[in-house]
Amino acid sequence: DETVTVNWLGTPREVPKSIIMAQVLDHAIEHRTQIQTILTQLGLESPDLQPWVFFDEQGN
Repeated sequence: DETVTVNWLGTPREVPKSIIMAQVLDHAIEHRTQIQTILTQLGLESPDLQPWVFFDEQGN
């Protein structure tokens, strides 16, 4: 697995690219959950936030 150098709490550190991607996905899921929770609490229907749906709705 290729690595990249990141600033890890003020210290340069080699991190596998797969770990960076895993963190990106985890963080995105967290925000999707927050959006859906807020909309539900406001009494609104939560839209389908799946990337495939977004892709289709863009006309691709």
